[in-house]
Amino acid sequence: MKEINNIIYNITVLIIMAFISIIIASKNQPENVGLGGLAIFIFQPLIMIITLVLFFILRSIKRLKQYSWMITLTGIVFSIYFAFFGYINL
Repeated sequence: MKEINNIIYNITVLIIMAFISIIIASKNQPENVGLGGLAIFIFQPLIMIITLVLFFILRSIKRLKQYSWMITLTGIVFSIYFAFFGYINL
């Protein structure tokens, strides 16, 4: 349980998943999306930045420190969901 709550592991996983979700979302776009195609390069990192802020806020509260890995998991799920959500709606 100590490894899953490690700060370095959580931040590394978030950064890797941000890149993977951007790649997934950018590969599934048609050629005629125009400037709307840039939204994935804004929303995916924004989701990860919000996740990191929530992660550090939760880490600063001593009673909830052990549950900070749930914020990381939630951020990963939202990022992958929005990457595929854009694909389904195109």
